[in-house]
This record gives sequence, C-alpha cells and structure tokens, in this order.
Amino acid sequence: MKVSSVDAAGGDWLIYIGARVSRSSKTLEKMLEEVSPERISGLLSRLLKMGHLSVFEHSLARVWLECDPRELRELLFDWKFVEATHVDERMWLVSLNPRTAIEMLNSHDDWIKDLAKEVLKRFPAVAEAAGLGGGAPEVPEVHVRSASREGIKVHLLSSHPWEDPRHGFHAFLIEGISRVCSHQFVRHRSLSFTQQSQRVAEVVDYYLPGHLDEATREIMRREVERALQLYYRLMDSGVKMEDARYILPQACVTRMVVSGRDSAWMHFLRLRLSPEAQREIRIVAELISDLSGLRVSESA
Repeated sequence: MKVSSVDAAGGDWLIYIGARVSRSSKTLEKMLEEVSPERISGLLSRLLKMGHLSVFEHSLARVWLECDPRELRELLFDWKFVEATHVDERMWLVSLNPRTAIEMLNSHDDWIKDLAKEVLKRFPAVAEAAGLGGGAPEVPEVHVRSASREGIKVHLLSSHPWEDPRHGFHAFLIEGISRVCSHQFVRHRSLSFTQQSQRVAEVVDYYLPGHLDEATREIMRREVERALQLYYRLMDSGVKMEDARYILPQACVTRMVVSGRDSAWMHFLRLRLSPEAQREIRIVAELISDLSGLRVSESA
C-alpha cells in the first residue's frame, strides 16, 4: 500500500474550540480571539493525557491510497469512524477522524500505524500530543457564518463538501437550544458532539417554544424561573454547581459543537426537517441546511 496524498477538513483549532465550548461560557468571538498555537497545544495535550478522546472527532482527514481492495478491507475492518470508496483501478479514498488515527497508533499492524502517522501530520498539535513531534499548530483566519431564529443561533465553523457525502464534512456551533432539543440531537449517533457542561458552566437562560400562546408561556416561565432561583440559592448556600443542577428544568439552554460527515448530516436533515419533528429542532435543521447548502429531496 502507498499513501498518495492526505488533506484535512477542520484542524487543531476546531478540536480546540470544541473542547473550550464544553467548559466555557465565553462567546464564540472571544474564544476565537484567544486561539493561539500555545493554547491549542497545551489543551490538546492535556486532553489526550486524560484520555478524553471524543473531542478529537471534530475534524476529518481524507487519504488517497494505492492498494489492493481485499487487503484494504481486512486492515480497516476493525476500525470505527472510517469510510473507504473506490476511486479507480488501484486508488482508494479513505477518510477518518483524528480520534481514530490516535487509536490506530496502538495497532499491532505497522501499516495501520504508518497510516495514522500520515493522517496526524495534518494535525500538528494532536501529533505533538501523541509523541510524534508535530510542531506548532497553524492558526488559520476563521470565517464563521451564522444564522438565528427565535433565539436559536447556528454558527458554521467548518465547511468541506465533497461529491461523495461520505467524505464531506461540516462542523457547527449550536447555541440557545433547550436540553429537550439537545437530547434529541445526540440521538444522531453518527455525528460527533461536545456539549457545554453544567458541572462547570453556570446556567443563566432558558428557551420556551415560541408557538405557544402567551398565557401558557407565562405559566411555564414562572415555573422555570422559580427553579432557577432555587438553583442559585443552593449554590449561594455552598452546594456545588454539579449538585445544584439536579433541579434544573429541561428548558435551560445549552450549546454544543456538532460535526460529522455530510452523509450523517443528510440523515439528520431528512428526519428533522420533517413537519413531524418538534419545532425547536426543526428550526435548528433549517438553519443548518441554509448555512451549509445541504439539501434533502422531498422523496428521500
């Protein structure tokens, strides 16, 4: 087997932002301003040492390989988050995320380990954290596109479409959604998620469906605010935030970085753009479709 070329969708910076969102209440703009090679390298190194690998799913590498298809299938069969498609007689396109590459470094097969090293060269901070000597990560100029509706905000962080949606990649930051919506979102297990932690990030707002009549919303608002006041009183009395959160209602807002292959996003859109989907997550799906240009046919 021979690696012909490798390219990357996302990068060290995107993994860093995903990790920051889990513990920070800072705005996206502020987090992007704070991005530096030193911050990226330090945080990714700590995460890898602690074994927190899920955040390393927030990017994708595409690898062009010259190989025998039977050998390729045998070598890649045991690895998750990998897609392979036939390009021509000897060339294959294989895509995988940095988490898979990190796990491949522990393989007993030298070729798998070499493939992982080739992939991680495109993610210098991850490579450095894995002991491969990757060097300083690049900090690109990030152009974020955003859209909002009814208090829900969607930010397009990374867009790398591909003719075959199994090898396309998009990443978003979703803000202002309720825990009801986030619970529905994470059921799409072929996507990757990093959600703001209520253990370390104080809850300060909530979301109520806009289509309800005002009298109903007022009843719900009163009860949600009563729960929030109790939440604050518990913390003021010395209860840890991670314990006080047990009384929080599902209306409390959260934010999350969500990324994945375009094939996974198409499946999400096919289900969540349906009129049968709940309004809140349908709004999220509409904003994602508008920002990314991903579309699903009516007959799908």
